[in-house]
Amino acid sequence: MRGVLRAIYLLSLTVWVGTLVFFSFAATPRIFAMLPRDEAARAVAALFPVYYATGWIAGGLALAATLGLAALARTFGPGARWRAAILALMLAVSAYAGLVVLPEVRAARLAGDTAARDAGHRLSVLLNLAVILGGVGLVVLSSAERGKD
Repeated sequence: MRGVLRAIYLLSLTVWVGTLVFFSFAATPRIFAMLPRDEAARAVAALFPVYYATGWIAGGLALAATLGLAALARTFGPGARWRAAILALMLAVSAYAGLVVLPEVRAARLAGDTAARDAGHRLSVLLNLAVILGGVGLVVLSSAERGKD
């Protein structure tokens, strides 16, 4: 069971971090390079529900696997505590970005409020970067642990 939970944790984490990095640094810039700004913004916005849902599902699975590994080990050691805390924070930041900031940016865009739209976009980018850094940190932490919990 430990091997299954460890595989779920690693697969979920890599799917989430891979999605974050690909969408942020490959797909979005390429879409904006190929399409007029308004069309690119609509295309990227259409991807956001899947983008956020992928993160929330993968992050939830990674957190559940972390807690499951701790339960099997009958201890909540420092590695498991750090993983759980970082994952929970990443999920909270992602939820705030997707459920609060994104609708505010959409509303500002519809209202023609460029200043609010741009401020929301900047906040969204910073929140996304924070989640990416947390994910990369977990990858490094997890690879350094070599199976310790």
